[in-house]
Amino acid sequence: MIKVENYKVNRIKGGNDVSNEVKHVPVTQGLLKLLIELGIDHYQGTDRFLLGHDERASRKTLIDFVSKAFTFYWKQTGIEKKVQLKHLRKTYLTALVEHFGDKAPMISSHSGIQVLKDHYVNDERLVSASRNFSIFPEKPPKS
Repeated sequence: MIKVENYKVNRIKGGNDVSNEVKHVPVTQGLLKLLIELGIDHYQGTDRFLLGHDERASRKTLIDFVSKAFTFYWKQTGIEKKVQLKHLRKTYLTALVEHFGDKAPMISSHSGIQVLKDHYVNDERLVSASRNFSIFPEKPPKS
């Protein structure tokens, strides 16, 4: 896992970026692979960013650039569905709830499962995921 400052909560509580609250971000297999490709083994424990380490623009400018780049490249796919960068977050949180159920807020740092369900979770995807669910499975689950 990666520990990161929870800027949103800290700003709400104290009005500044000084971190008292920490989020624990799980490192999935895909993320670990990317981090290794970016050189985490070599730079771990240093203050060097893995992405944009030589960039002179502010982090806010980079965040804005990433958002615009996402929109630009999405349009290049030719897929007609309107998608924004925020949909990646919703997709991630839906998968989290799908996999961990009511325990998902422990990972996402949300106040409760209802917040996730009301604002982030794609109900259609969760219902679709239930197609493999069976009340009376032919083979009992391994314990």
